[in-house]
Amino acid sequence: MSVQGPRQIPRTFKSEPKFIKEVGRKKKPTLSLDTATKRFRDVVPKQKGAKTEDKLARDVVKSHEDLVKMTAVEESYRSPPPLPPVPTDPHPTLVSVEDVQERLLDCTVAAHAAGKRITEAGKLGRVVQDIADAFMARKADLIHHTPSSKAPSLASPGTETTTRPLTLLSPNAIPLTQTLTNLHKSVCALTYQLHYYKTHTLPLPGTKKRKLFLLYIDMCEAWRDLMIQLTLSIAQNSSDAASSATGNVAKLAVATGAPDWQDLTIDDAQKLFLQGDKYLLGFGVIRSYDIAFKRYMAAAKFGLPEAINMLGLMFEHGLGRPKDMAAAIKWYQQSANKAHPESLTNMARIHETGKGVPTDPKTAYELYLLAAEAGHLDAMCSLGNLLETGSGCTKNAAEAVRWYRVAAEQDCPRAQNALGSAYYRGIGVAKDYGEAVVWYRRAAECGDPNAHNNLGICYEEGLGVAKDVVMAKTLYKLAAEARHSSGVNNLGYLCMTENNFMEAIRLFHLALSLGSIDAAYNLGILYETGCRDGEGAILNPDWEMASRYYKEAADKNSIKAQLRLANLLTTAPPPLQSYSKAVHYLTIAATSTQEGNPEAQNMLGEMVELGLGTAESGPDHATAAKWYRRAMRQGHARATFNLAALFEAGVGVGRDVEKALRLYEEAELRGSPHARERIQALKDLGLVHPYG
Repeated sequence: MSVQGPRQIPRTFKSEPKFIKEVGRKKKPTLSLDTATKRFRDVVPKQKGAKTEDKLARDVVKSHEDLVKMTAVEESYRSPPPLPPVPTDPHPTLVSVEDVQERLLDCTVAAHAAGKRITEAGKLGRVVQDIADAFMARKADLIHHTPSSKAPSLASPGTETTTRPLTLLSPNAIPLTQTLTNLHKSVCALTYQLHYYKTHTLPLPGTKKRKLFLLYIDMCEAWRDLMIQLTLSIAQNSSDAASSATGNVAKLAVATGAPDWQDLTIDDAQKLFLQGDKYLLGFGVIRSYDIAFKRYMAAAKFGLPEAINMLGLMFEHGLGRPKDMAAAIKWYQQSANKAHPESLTNMARIHETGKGVPTDPKTAYELYLLAAEAGHLDAMCSLGNLLETGSGCTKNAAEAVRWYRVAAEQDCPRAQNALGSAYYRGIGVAKDYGEAVVWYRRAAECGDPNAHNNLGICYEEGLGVAKDVVMAKTLYKLAAEARHSSGVNNLGYLCMTENNFMEAIRLFHLALSLGSIDAAYNLGILYETGCRDGEGAILNPDWEMASRYYKEAADKNSIKAQLRLANLLTTAPPPLQSYSKAVHYLTIAATSTQEGNPEAQNMLGEMVELGLGTAESGPDHATAAKWYRRAMRQGHARATFNLAALFEAGVGVGRDVEKALRLYEEAELRGSPHARERIQALKDLGLVHPYG
């Protein structure tokens, strides 16, 4: 489980949102004092030291008026689709203490899951509607509970005792109804907002997303109030049998966050774990990493692997405890020994990255495989990546794609994006831009910023879809909102092509701060060439600044930056000019892969042929021919022409005019602008037999 703090949104609602209709001005019927007094006498027995009947009756009148007002608010509230009517069962099910506790924990988990999905900006209409229905059913149970009902005692199974149900006249009925109503309103508001996006394929705009976060905060506040009131009600109901309800009080303590460990059993481990999640995420309570750690530790004592894994996570990220990778690995390993998929994945990640242990791709591969076979989606993605690159295992792109597909078909955004990239690049499958777009779009619907960026590239270049720069810009903006470095850089590049240089420079600097290598390269271009708008120069050419940005990208293995920097170092005036540094960066680019970069190989050959930047004195035609040959094998036109010239002159290689002619003709076919001139010259001089 990964932990990420919620985005803090200031409360700015000074009035109800526009989509909540105001309560009508029509007055609702009120409860008279006499009627209230009679009702109170019929229901509440005389108690020593109690308030006067008139005072209690006035409280009942006020409570009744509050309920009428809340009912009016609720009746005036409309949200599509309509909520089901409250059931009017004349014999409703009793709400026992244990039932309230279990329902509360279940609903907390459900609301937590909904909140996580809200932050992912997915399609939540149906999910939130289901939760709203569940809240309404719960409210009906509480309201229709009658004081004359009998309920099984939680302390003595098989016996019956009179309980104090949550009636409209009980001390906590009004606060409970209030908080349930508030919660209902928040969920309805969420449903209303999300209703318009059910069929949309892309995430929400920023303003709508902010409204959803505000509504979700309302929902969390109502939950916190509800938990307080339910806890009080549970405690009151338990007090009727307090002398023999030790076990139930212990379980109640789990729900209220103050467990007495010695009274707990292994059945409470899962509830302790859920309490840890609640305090870790700050859901319904004030966030407390310390309390969360204690809950996880208590659950871990029962051997719950999920709790053991969370202890490792808290040590790894320093949540409530100082960062301690040794302790994190210890807990992860304990949970992994129980075959817990999340812990297996965490241990694999640690071995893959070498965080706290020596890097071991083979062990990482084996652990990812175990977790993937257990159904862990993120492990499937990481396993596919290792298979694709051949790290720790035999390279097998087809097997990588198989794992991507298994996870992608289970709606894993990371896997969907990876599968789209496989189709885009033709890795493990036949290249198919249309299929790539399909998977990129599915991942983008789930809010994946990598997919936003990749889908934007497809729209910008017209690959798999009709070219649409506006759509590309929209997708890049979505990626940029998630602080995706490539998305920010690509958005800046579009601004640069639109001559919006000020915005482009701002975005490039932001992307650079997020780790984008391409952003450093693009800033180098702007400083090398300068940029102007209609009012004058925005940036004057500054080759020294350009070289700094090129070097920053080149030192991070950007081949295009290495080429650009080498070209700048050979053409710039002293003191910036440096042939030796140019040769250094060209050599890195020329040998970056097994084949190497052909442009760098050709440039390096030209430098060596002229004797520029080499330690040895004078030109080295043989070495130049070697670099030209490597570039020529990759179809480089200029390298083919240069090699032909060496054969024509017989320097560095044996003179062979016939071979030179064939190479000139090949260079011409590859687009060399000067090859035709040399072919004609050789034929005119009669050095070769004319043919073709």
